[in-house]
Amino acid sequence: MNVTIKIKKPHNEMTDAELAAYIKHQGIERQAAYSAYVRLRGLSPRVNAKEFFRIYDDVTAAPWPETSKVVDFTATHHDTLTVADVMIVEMADGWEIIWENGYRGHNPPVYPPKYENYEGKQRFVPYGN
Repeated sequence: MNVTIKIKKPHNEMTDAELAAYIKHQGIERQAAYSAYVRLRGLSPRVNAKEFFRIYDDVTAAPWPETSKVVDFTATHHDTLTVADVMIVEMADGWEIIWENGYRGHNPPVYPPKYENYEGKQRFVPYGN
């Protein structure tokens, strides 16, 4: 089964206008904005400062843009709070949790999900419950 999830758009896929709008959204002042842009571009800016400031002045502040991604979903657990199947994948930086409706979350290594057996699948109980 495939599930469509929303993820933050990677820096390298963002347009210069999207990056400028995000930088403005963060409240970074104009004189520091180009430095932030260069950092977000991995020290390889696509435009010079003059062109960037033209873009920065024209855009409206906006949060980090999202994009959709289709992932192969195989339920590994059942969330008893939302009564939905979930897929929990252990990763190097914690656990990625994807619900069958496309919602997703992440638990860091210091807060692993709590597991219990439930109807042939494992039962997922969010940390702290």
